[in-house]
Amino acid sequence: MQPVKFVDVPAGRVVGVQRRVELQTADWSGLWDNDYMPRMADVDARGEGDPCCGYYFGTDVEGVVDFVMGKPARADAQACEGLVIRDAPAAHYAVFECGMSSASGCPRRACRRTRRRRASSPSDRDVTRARSPSSFRYR
Repeated sequence: MQPVKFVDVPAGRVVGVQRRVELQTADWSGLWDNDYMPRMADVDARGEGDPCCGYYFGTDVEGVVDFVMGKPARADAQACEGLVIRDAPAAHYAVFECGMSSASGCPRRACRRTRRRRASSPSDRDVTRARSPSSFRYR
C-alpha cells in the first residue's frame, strides 16, 4: 500500500479505548468493532473533531504495543472508566486510504489512515526493533 500524502501532525492528547496487543497477531477489525464501537459515544463526548484515531504506544515487550482507538481529546476532557487519555507526540505521518468498510460499523466512509514515520521523543520509541510503525491516525 502506497501513501496518499505526507503530513505533519502537532503534539496533542488522544482519548479512547486502550488495549495491549501483539502486532503480528492482533485482530484489528475485532478491536474496532468489539472494543471501540460500543464506546464511541463516550469517546465522542470527550473528543473533538471528526477524526477517528488509532495510536501505537511502545511497551517494554518487543512486538507488543498499547493500542489506543479514539480521537483528539478536548482540552478539558477527563478519562472515565474504560477510557484513557494519552499524550501523542508531534510527528511526520504518511496518509493511507483506510480499508475499513462502513459495513463493519465504521461511521466514516472516507476515513484515511496515517502512519507516523518516526518517534519524536525518547519515550515514544519505535515499538519493535524491526521498525514497525508506532502510530496510526484515522481521518
